Amino acid sequence: MAKEVRVGPRGNFLEEPHTLKYLRSSEHWQPKLSNRSVYEKWMENDGKDVVEKAREISKRILGHHQPKNLSEKVLSRLSQIIKDFEEKSLPG
Repeated sequence: MAKEVRVGPRGNFLEEPHTLKYLRSSEHWQPKLSNRSVYEKWMENDGKDVVEKAREISKRILGHHQPKNLSEKVLSRLSQIIKDFEEKSLPG
């Protein structure tokens, strides 16, 4: 339920009763790569930069992910899209 919440100078809509009541935990996105901690806390935890974290996450995904097979309906539709594109776009 959306409601216009007005807060004054130095106000914080996240502390408003309406926000606290309706905000679901899945709606507050927390980044997996960047870190919002102060430098000292970041260094205590692991001190890894976004490139290092991205590399670890991508290795984990590539090592464990098992993609689902596409249905025949989807495969057929993709084939038709490719065929249509080739007929319209490629010379000859």
